[in-house]
Amino acid sequence: MSAQGGRFRRMVVNLCPVVLPIGLYYLITALGHSSFVALLWSTAVSALWVLVPAAVLRRFDGLAGFVLAINGLGLVLALVSGSDRVVLAKDPITDAVVGGLLLGTCAFGRPAMFGIVQRLRASGEEQVRAWNALWDNDAEVRRIFLRSTLVWGGAFAAVALVRFAMIATLPVSTVVGLGNPVEWVGLGLAFAYSMHVRKRMNIDARIDAA
Repeated sequence: MSAQGGRFRRMVVNLCPVVLPIGLYYLITALGHSSFVALLWSTAVSALWVLVPAAVLRRFDGLAGFVLAINGLGLVLALVSGSDRVVLAKDPITDAVVGGLLLGTCAFGRPAMFGIVQRLRASGEEQVRAWNALWDNDAEVRRIFLRSTLVWGGAFAAVALVRFAMIATLPVSTVVGLGNPVEWVGLGLAFAYSMHVRKRMNIDARIDAA
């Protein structure tokens, strides 16, 4: 397998614990089922990604655990409140938590975007060590990942504020229709910024030269 193919495979495997449950949730709601039904299926898939590796490999996947916790929160809100608006609040709560965690890593330890990109692209212990050395020795890399994490954290926080305001002021049907597009726009801007700085940084060349 080529290096590019291996990198793509690792990226897919690492993203599955997040993409599959969330994608399933949006698919089920798009098919006309309730948020509660979508949450049940999404939570079941998240639980599999947490429990199977824990039982078979004795390994806990933090990303899958986070998605499971968020889905579990949504189920609790749905069961306890019985309010459509409270159930809808699960998504901006998730955005707010993610935004807060991202911004928090900028103050404590390494910015989260460095760890995320490293997880997706570093293959094996040697690559991990090369990435760690790059972080230690390249001040520009540290600045770029810090700004990128701030942008992503700010985007999630802004989306959360807008969606909370929508839930509080707009009809439920309108919130359901506009919630996802608002998130796509906010996070799409953050993604566009990341792609721009990624080209400027040329991380592969820096790793090879390290």
